[in-house]
Formats: sequence, structure tokens, C-alpha cells
Amino acid sequence: MPTNLREKATNFSNATRALALLGVCSLGCSANGSAANTQNGGAPSNGSGGASIAGGSRAVTAGSAGVGTEGGRTAGGANSGGSNEVGGASGFSGATAGGMNVGGVVVGGGGGGAPTRMGPRILIALHGSNALANNADWDNQWTYVRAHLDGYWGNNAGISAQEEAALWKKISGRTLFTEWDSVDKAAFVSPNQFTGAEQYMPGITINREQICLYADPASLWNGNRVADAKANYVDDAAVQAAHRFKNVCTGFQPFAPGALTGAALSAFKDSAATFIEYPAAAWTQGAQKDNFVSDWKATHAKGGAFVWFDSIYAATTIHEWFTSTQAAYTDIASMGLIQPQDVIVLINYSGRLPSVPESANGQAAESTTGIAYWLLHQ
Repeated sequence: MPTNLREKATNFSNATRALALLGVCSLGCSANGSAANTQNGGAPSNGSGGASIAGGSRAVTAGSAGVGTEGGRTAGGANSGGSNEVGGASGFSGATAGGMNVGGVVVGGGGGGAPTRMGPRILIALHGSNALANNADWDNQWTYVRAHLDGYWGNNAGISAQEEAALWKKISGRTLFTEWDSVDKAAFVSPNQFTGAEQYMPGITINREQICLYADPASLWNGNRVADAKANYVDDAAVQAAHRFKNVCTGFQPFAPGALTGAALSAFKDSAATFIEYPAAAWTQGAQKDNFVSDWKATHAKGGAFVWFDSIYAATTIHEWFTSTQAAYTDIASMGLIQPQDVIVLINYSGRLPSVPESANGQAAESTTGIAYWLLHQ
């Protein structure tokens, strides 16, 4: 099992990606960076699909109307803004106000008739969800998740603004955490660049909770980056409310206690939340478990929300991702780590593993929405 548990792409202008973990592109890297809409374990059939690489790519790339930055990462076309959902979409009644207030953010409440949950909140990444957006005939295969999912993780790699809007219309939850590379050499982009889907979903307003910055290795952190993000995305009074976030979170590889120093330590301490990409299969394979638990505890100790970014990386089949997520969650919950403000994100890189159905015979099915279905019942 590699030490680095996050797959980080470099430049989408190349026909292949630099793969930090695998060193190969096993399932059809794309020359144009668009993500494949493959399902049921299938590999891209024509080479135009993006990095379906036995665990995928951690790019935040080319959404609609993106602004290019070095390394091929763009801010484009991500998500709509705002804070209070007024009306529901696709037959749902809208997000409810249930739950508890943690750091100015109501958590634990459900969306559109969902029972009040005391956490964690469950998000699915926009990236890899193209087929959920485009296949209306699948809608009846994830009805529970559509009614109860808290929202989406705004990695908009390889997904269009129209597809993003379609995904928002299918669920009642309205929480958004948007990911952005904190170490791009380009300046911060206008918050408007994260709202490309707005024009396609009138009447839907998103609770833009966190702008999430990520750096790997941790030595790349700039000491001013969190403060700059707050100034650009949280506190700027000139930016309309629909384009602003409530807080800044920071992302890392799993790190050992005391490992963060200097600017990296400041980035961790100064943020309202911490996200760690830790594939559930790494838990069952015994990789960096102590560090992951330590990071979760340290985030709570600073009063922050912990975001467990559960990707398919390290899982070769949907069965492995499904069962390892169940095992990891059960162990973590037994430690008393999970708090209402915490978040679990599911990312099915490039749509490589099945997305539906969510259940079969009253039990969670082995799919992305099936894992969400199981988590939402915990």
C-alpha cells in the first residue's frame, strides 16, 4: 500500500497524467481531461474519458467557463451560490432546518422530509457522477439517497455545468463543499467562477459552506493562503452573497502527530474544517490508520469539523469499497470519533464503479449510492 493515499493529477494538457501513486494510466487517460461516464466497473471505451486510473485522479479541473491555472487545474463551472434553500427540486420540498448549530452552520438536519440525523453528514462528489446526472431512468434507483443526501462535494473535474445543475435538481440537500488547489501559482479566482451551474437551475440556492484548499506535500503551504481565501471567498463584502462561502477548510494527506510545522501547521489551525483523503480500503489494508485517527482527533481538538474523503482509490472492486467503508466506519464510530459537524465524502473517480442501485431487497446495494444509503442509515 503506498504511503501517499491521494491521487494527484498534474497537467491535463498532456495525453497522460503524472500519477503520483501508480505511475501508470491503466484504464484510458484522456488527452482532453474530460472524465469518463463509465459505470458498472467499465473502463472508458473510446479514450476520451478522463483518468480512470484504478483509483482516479484528484484534479479539480475544467468545468464550464473555467479560468486556467498552472498544472491544468481550473476553477471553472463549479457550483451555484447562496445559503438558504427556499424551494425543493424534483418533487422535494426543500431542505429542513433541523439539526444543531455548530460553528454557525446547522448540521444534523435532513433535507426534504429527512429524519433529523446527528451526523455525520454525507456528500457525494460531483466528479464521477455524470451518469447519475444524465440517466433519468436511474432516478428511481436512488430515491432514498436523493431525499436524504446532505449535498455534494464540489470537485467539478470532467463534469459540465449542465450536469451539475441536473444533479442538484435530483436531491433535496443543499450543502456544498467546494475543493480548490491551494498551491496554484495563479491568483485566487473570482467566486463567480464557482457558480457556472446557476443559470441552469433557477430557483435553487446552495448552502456554500466551505471552500476547501489542498496541498501535497504539506511543505507547499503558503502561510497566508487561508487568510487570503477568507478575504476572497468569505469576507469580501463586494461579492454577492450567492457567491460567498461561510468558511475555509484545508486538506492534507494523513499526517503523524507533530508532523505539521510552519505554514502547514498554521493552515491546519486557522481553518474551520480539515479534510483528509483516506480510502476506506486503506483502513482494511492497515495503511496509516493511527495517523488518520490522530488527525480526526486533532481536528476536533481545535473545534473543527472533520471531513473523511472516502475515495475508491486502493479498492479494486465495488465490493471492496463497499465492505471496507462499512468496516472502517464501524470501527471509527466505536471509537466515539464521529461528531454531528463531521462529513463523509464519497468520490467514485471517473465513474469507474457502479453508481446504482442504492438498495436491493431492503438492504444497501454495492454501489456509490448504496454506500451513501448505508451511511445515511447509521
